[in-house]
Amino acid sequence: MKLFRIILIFILSGSTNLFADNNIPEPEWFKALLEERRTQFNTPALAASIVIDGKVVAASVVGIRKHGDNTLAQQNDRFHIGSIAKPFSVTMFARFAEQGFFNWNDTIKKMFPDVSMQIAYEKVTIEQLLTHMSGMPYQPTTPESETDKYGKSIQAKRTGYVIASLNDKPEAEPGRKHIYGGGHILVASYIEKLMGLSHEELMKEEVFQPLGLTTA
Repeated sequence: MKLFRIILIFILSGSTNLFADNNIPEPEWFKALLEERRTQFNTPALAASIVIDGKVVAASVVGIRKHGDNTLAQQNDRFHIGSIAKPFSVTMFARFAEQGFFNWNDTIKKMFPDVSMQIAYEKVTIEQLLTHMSGMPYQPTTPESETDKYGKSIQAKRTGYVIASLNDKPEAEPGRKHIYGGGHILVASYIEKLMGLSHEELMKEEVFQPLGLTTA
């Protein structure tokens, strides 16, 4: 039996070309599967496609455009991408790592030598921050009203996030447990200081422009 690698792609943003061909099949079983998942997680809409060997063989969308509105979702509707900044950010970080500006094993102590932190965090590496293995809780316990006092700019808010994160006690020993969190924000703040430009400016220069992403 020939083994096909089937990839289920959830269409989360943009007017995608996957649905440009009106001849793409929409099997009832596939639509029923999406509706089951949409109902399970109580989301307004869900769109997806099945890709085999680079070819879209099925596509469907179920649900409504927003809660409180019975307008049905369409296959070319735009969806918001959640947490997509993380893979984009890591792409940008990797470009700087390749150029020797920093090493994946650089520690938080090296990144923020002047910031007070829990001893357990001193040897946490950039790699551990980006792979959610730092041991830090999901988010800082300090409220945003406190972290925002460092300034109104996005960079200042990131600085406040860094300080609050390093002040909290670890939820687990670094390197021992995967805890989804904001490690990317700490690295972004470090890169900003390292390069002298904001994360947003660096993202445009290192990722969006080279890839021709004019609407990112």
